[in-house]
Amino acid sequence: MIRIRRVRKPTRVEPLGPANVPSAFPHLQAVIESGGQFTVDGSARGLVTAFSATQLLMAMRRDPGELLWPQLRRIDFAVALAQATGKCIDEVCGAGVVPAAPANEAAEVPSRRFAQIQALLAWGGVICIGYHPSAAGASQNRTQWVALAPRPAESVEDLLRRLDWSIAMAQSTRRCIDEVFCPITSQPITECPNHGSHASKPHP
Repeated sequence: MIRIRRVRKPTRVEPLGPANVPSAFPHLQAVIESGGQFTVDGSARGLVTAFSATQLLMAMRRDPGELLWPQLRRIDFAVALAQATGKCIDEVCGAGVVPAAPANEAAEVPSRRFAQIQALLAWGGVICIGYHPSAAGASQNRTQWVALAPRPAESVEDLLRRLDWSIAMAQSTRRCIDEVFCPITSQPITECPNHGSHASKPHP
């Protein structure tokens, strides 16, 4: 008797509406809500990219010593310039330079807020934010650690906090947190406690 194994299809995800709380990264927020995404690669390539639903908006080399929050502000500023000028800012291929974002002390946060993401990138991991089909993903050495399903009216900051906490959970349990492809067998993250108590490094 031949048994047919059914393969679970990924959950269909539609672009979400605007977040209820104003985002610290309004241009990235708009890109994601319209079906785009951005990726930060902590490997030797060190590429940082942001795409709209139809085209590349910016690409740059990641500074290994740069913290995640100011890096995201720089990406957000580059996306704003690309949208204003209608031209892709690609410093990797020599088509422009991604400038530093304007100083804004009120927008800065302690680096420990995203300690797990920061450590994952330091060990060569990759994070991807966008609804295709997961809202956020984290991987390292071709191993998927996290795939989060989107939530209504979720800001980029809240999504990053959920991703950060999920990475900590995945590493402590040695189990992929997958809310998209295996929502029944994986462990979805429902709450994000105050950060700072989970600062273990990702496994090399």
